[in-house]
Amino acid sequence: MSRLTTVTVATMVAMMAMTSAVSAEPNLRVSNYAARQAAAQPLSRAELSLGFRGITRSAEKCLVRHRKERGSFPLDSVRVEVTVNPSGQVSKVIVPRQVRWSEFGRCMKAHAALWQFPTFKGRPIQVAKSFRVEEPEED
Repeated sequence: MSRLTTVTVATMVAMMAMTSAVSAEPNLRVSNYAARQAAAQPLSRAELSLGFRGITRSAEKCLVRHRKERGSFPLDSVRVEVTVNPSGQVSKVIVPRQVRWSEFGRCMKAHAALWQFPTFKGRPIQVAKSFRVEEPEED
């Protein structure tokens, strides 16, 4: 079975960058710059985690579809960047150019309508999630 392991979550609002190792209880390390900009963050870490659940499920499903079509995945890791509108809807999906027009890229873009983040006030934000892609286990 194909596996997609979540490694990091990177959230970007304007020039703010926060990174974390994803676990059951995320422990986000915030840069000094990000700490100063925390008031500009329209969604909490917990709210972002809720929104990323759908992206993670889609990435796992799309990886399986990609491997069925192509047999292998060309990257060791993949970063999925999305633009989230204040309504919580995702309006734009960016995947690495190496897989943009592959089954993985088409599948992720098709799934975007299913992803929902909590609503917030302000302008659209860009958020990203990175995954490490592991080779399927041999039977």
